[in-house]
Amino acid sequence: MRRVSYLLTALLVLALTFVPAVFAAEAPTVSQEVLEVYDKLAKDPKVTSAVKFLESDHEQRVQYVKDLVVIEAPSHKEEKRSRAYAALLKEAGLSDVTIDEKSWNCWGVLPGTKKGPVVFVDAHLDTVFDFGTVKGFTVDEKGTIYAPGIGDDTSALGGMLSVIRAFVKNGVKPVYDIVFVGTVGEEGLGDLKGMKAFLNENHPIGKNVIAVIDFEGGGPERITYLCTGSHRYFIDFIGPGGHSFGAFGTPSAIHAAGRAIAKVADVQVPGGPKTTFTVGMIEGGTSVNSIAADCRLQLDMRSNLMDNLLSLEKTIMSIWQLGADEENARWNKPGTITVKTTMVGDRPAGSQDENIKLIQAHWQSNVMFGYTPSLSAASSTNINWSVYKGYPSICVGAGGSSTGNHSPSETWNPAGAWKALQVGFMTICAVAGVDGVTQPLGGK
Repeated sequence: MRRVSYLLTALLVLALTFVPAVFAAEAPTVSQEVLEVYDKLAKDPKVTSAVKFLESDHEQRVQYVKDLVVIEAPSHKEEKRSRAYAALLKEAGLSDVTIDEKSWNCWGVLPGTKKGPVVFVDAHLDTVFDFGTVKGFTVDEKGTIYAPGIGDDTSALGGMLSVIRAFVKNGVKPVYDIVFVGTVGEEGLGDLKGMKAFLNENHPIGKNVIAVIDFEGGGPERITYLCTGSHRYFIDFIGPGGHSFGAFGTPSAIHAAGRAIAKVADVQVPGGPKTTFTVGMIEGGTSVNSIAADCRLQLDMRSNLMDNLLSLEKTIMSIWQLGADEENARWNKPGTITVKTTMVGDRPAGSQDENIKLIQAHWQSNVMFGYTPSLSAASSTNINWSVYKGYPSICVGAGGSSTGNHSPSETWNPAGAWKALQVGFMTICAVAGVDGVTQPLGGK
């Protein structure tokens, strides 16, 4: 019996060895190499001057945010904000400022002394709001700014400009090139369009990226490095339609969709890692007295483990045709209702070792400035794509506090937001290296 027990224990340990790291670790182990880099950075006059500059530049950063938030940028419609942001990147002191008119990403480069490796820093241009939503902004007596999209992610766009200014105005020269990017398509059905366009082997800069730092709202101490994957679909039921009385007996696209949705609602998901699904929207039909000729559903499926996501997808995607078949059979008219599925979102799940140097660096940056850092649970952010492609990546806050994200009552209070930028600035310095001060830690 004891031998059997030992065998079962060994098999369990072996099995767990090959389970992806989908749950956040407690903390990275910060190496002596990293500690020595931070000791040197803390003593460098230019670096310390830049850190102080970020506090003095706070009001300029807030003004950037106010200027940008009124330039509306729904996903897939970011052109106007991209052009405005590119001008600000150039004004801040970057070289080779570029707008990609296919994706509407925009970026500029802070040249390093060593050509080749590139550190990628971004915030996303798009918001969840359509044109006509933002009428302006208001500021209350506590300094809280009210405007749709201000916290996610306009506040980080302004913060990134302040970080650039800290490098340029204080003469902090990196070893590796740093590319600062306004990315598109992070929200909703944007499908990480900007990250996919930039971070691939065919992009002249993207192919050389060795680390990704993605700025979002919130504080710097919460380090996101694990990724919740999602697959999203449009499901279209299509039929002939007809008058509700005169054509009664014709299969209905809405009825077929309803039959299928009822089955989907009964699907069981694994106990863990977290796996979810929802039919988030449904639309179709012509009028109350018409048999529906069309019906479209929008389906969202998520999981922190890619295998779970793929298994759920296989189960649910097999159900839609069953709904059509049952509706056709009900009226003895096979093939009348047909189904078309279109994938509109592919965000891979992913995980990384918590001890990569990029994570160690940001952890130590937090400690340096008095924060208590933590490794966050998996989330869906721009780094889903970069982690999937193998780039060491983190998503961190650019400061301030937000409420009501993705709602018309969204707010951002910038009090003390410069502190988060000091943390982010130091992480970039550590990873990219500072000429004459430290060698780059890199990402891995």
